[in-house]
Amino acid sequence: MFIEVDNCHETAEEIAAKLLKYSRFFKRTIKDTDGKDKPMWRTRWMARVAE
Repeated sequence: MFIEVDNCHETAEEIAAKLLKYSRFFKRTIKDTDGKDKPMWRTRWMARVAE
């Protein structure tokens, strides 16, 4: 995962808050159409199918 960090203009506190927001985002889940929990970000971006 890549996070844009501007350490010339962002304080350590702002960078830490950004990391916390990303962490919360990737932990979120929703119910899929089959009733199972699914990572919310997967509803927006498709995962590559393993070959």
